[in-house]
Amino acid sequence: MVSGHRHTSHLIGVFPGTMLWNQPNTKDLIPAAEKSLDLRGCGGDNRRSWTWPWRTALWARFHKADRAYEMVQSYIRWNCLDNLFGNHPPMQMDGTYGMTGGMSEILVQSHAGQIELLPALPPAWKTGSVKGIRARGNVTVDMSWKDGKVESFVLTTSEKKPRPVAVLVNGEKRTVTPKVAGRK
Repeated sequence: MVSGHRHTSHLIGVFPGTMLWNQPNTKDLIPAAEKSLDLRGCGGDNRRSWTWPWRTALWARFHKADRAYEMVQSYIRWNCLDNLFGNHPPMQMDGTYGMTGGMSEILVQSHAGQIELLPALPPAWKTGSVKGIRARGNVTVDMSWKDGKVESFVLTTSEKKPRPVAVLVNGEKRTVTPKVAGRK
């Protein structure tokens, strides 16, 4: 591997895949995958609009809030125009649209059989709220947080008979049955 190279296709099992979290015999690969990402850095060949969102999501998956936030900031610094479009020639939308996915991964992750709220929240976003983030299992997450801790959350689904889901909230595992969307 060339240090600083932008390609991270070998990390597809980390994100968008879930192989490293869903297979019991792959946990020892997580440090190697993280090291590979770390060696790529943020300079030179890496400054393409599509690399930033993917790396945002990868660092979020590793629960490295500071690194994920660094990717968001680097995208804005190196590849974002005033209208928030990516400037990588020719104009590509994957950076622009992909960053919303990367930022969503910072706020909500749903793999390994559970939904995790604020898994990689950067200190700069210590207070906020979000509505409409989709999680696996046809679940939509709305939540608010203060001082880096979830204050409230609501899970909804369009399923007529929702099943309980495991939710990790402020380090505590809960079982929650999503509300049916449109029902009161």
